[in-house]
Amino acid sequence: MPSVFKAMDETEAVIGRCRLKPFKHQLIGIRALVNHPTFALFDEMGVGKTKQVIDAAQVLFNNDIIDRVVVVAPASVRDVWFDEELGELYKHLWRDVHARVTFFHSKQRGWEWGEGEKVLDWVITNYEFIRKGTRLKELYEFITDHTLLVLDESSSIKNYRALQSKAVMKLRKKCARVVLLNGTPITLHPGDMFSQGLIMDPSI
Repeated sequence: MPSVFKAMDETEAVIGRCRLKPFKHQLIGIRALVNHPTFALFDEMGVGKTKQVIDAAQVLFNNDIIDRVVVVAPASVRDVWFDEELGELYKHLWRDVHARVTFFHSKQRGWEWGEGEKVLDWVITNYEFIRKGTRLKELYEFITDHTLLVLDESSSIKNYRALQSKAVMKLRKKCARVVLLNGTPITLHPGDMFSQGLIMDPSI
């Protein structure tokens, strides 16, 4: 796949569209996320991993590479993405992007941002919820080859035998792009990275 960011001026154009200007290290991350279909962002906690993903997703959307993003996170982290007033999407969606944000759970709810015919769909769910086959099937039908899969707190899938890891693997096979996010990808020993790497790409 050709590089989307071919020159620094294209990166600078992103800065102009962001409501909160990225730091230099975040621009490096945004460029990497855009230019690599499979990527793990293991920055320390609190330095803006979520912002980098949101900005990169909007670059990919504007270049017609993706039209939806599925975010899988631990239950305790869902609202960090979804919350309509305090969440990361609310803070970092660009003014000129039309986005539709859906909370995929037992009681689905959602909100919209911006206007326009072209819509970037965001689906926020959690590892625990998609363990069940019927829920996974419903989410699976929503995914296309223009879907970016985001696995937040990716150590949640460190055990490849776990139901939630198997569920994520099924989703991954249908997605063209995947991003892993974690400040501490190894919690016990280096083997924690096996399943995470396998889900990114079996060749790893």
